[in-house]
Amino acid sequence: MSLTKDLQQILETALPIDPSFRRIDKAVIDSCISETQRYAWDGSVEAFLMSAMRLLALPQNGHTRLIPNDAISVLPLRFVSVGRSVQVFGAAPGVIAPRGKLIAINGAALSQIEAAAKNFLAGTRQRKGVIGPILYAWPYALARLVFCHTVKRPNIVYRTKTVR
Repeated sequence: MSLTKDLQQILETALPIDPSFRRIDKAVIDSCISETQRYAWDGSVEAFLMSAMRLLALPQNGHTRLIPNDAISVLPLRFVSVGRSVQVFGAAPGVIAPRGKLIAINGAALSQIEAAAKNFLAGTRQRKGVIGPILYAWPYALARLVFCHTVKRPNIVYRTKTVR
């Protein structure tokens, strides 16, 4: 399915069906739709997905959201929310990554990245905690959230667990 058809499906199903969008200012919705539409026309898949995530997260209810798992390229690392922290939990075969608490990526503290990501994630703090770590493994999202041009080889800082 083309990106413009994907957007059309969002506009014909999610927005009219979810009553939570009714309390969002029309200008805000229109701005998000315009941005998403621009990326669809350009064929910018990852930009489109981030923009659609933002559009669907506007009501912040968590019922209507976009989770781009199968549509994105990710780093060979696995991040998982554990309580209020994010852990480096594993890596793809052949990639060495000790487990530990995520502290920063490319010099941006995790709290800064989380603040930038909040407009792209829908729902409660717990729900955002479940899906949020995908953004740390997605180079396009990191580049957009950490405000740098590329994150192909990110500098990930984390505190490793002490084994006793």
